[in-house]
Amino acid sequence: MILATECVTNAIDGHSNVFDAATHIRIHLCELAEPPIPLRRIVELSKEARNAPRVEWSRIETGLRAAFLDFLRYRDATSRLAALGGSDPTAEAAPRRRPEK
Repeated sequence: MILATECVTNAIDGHSNVFDAATHIRIHLCELAEPPIPLRRIVELSKEARNAPRVEWSRIETGLRAAFLDFLRYRDATSRLAALGGSDPTAEAAPRRRPEK
C-alpha cells in the first residue's frame, strides 16, 4: 500500500501521468492477485483505459483522479483508526490456524 500511495500522490500532485500511475498499480502491484478493496476501482479503470478510444480518455482520467482521492481518504481514515487501536475493516482476514493439541 505504501507504493500505491506514492504512485497516487505523485499523480495527484502532477509529478506523473494519472494513466501511468494507474497502470503501474495494476501491473506491478496487483497483477498477480486480486487487488485490495481500496485499489479495485483504480485497477478497473486502468484495465478499461487499455483499449479505450480517445473520446473516453477524459472520462477515465476524471474517474482515476476521483479513485485516487478516494484511496488517499481511505489511507488517512485507516491511519487514524490504527492510531486509535482499531483495525482495517477492509483487510482480508488471515486464515485461522487450528489449535494445537
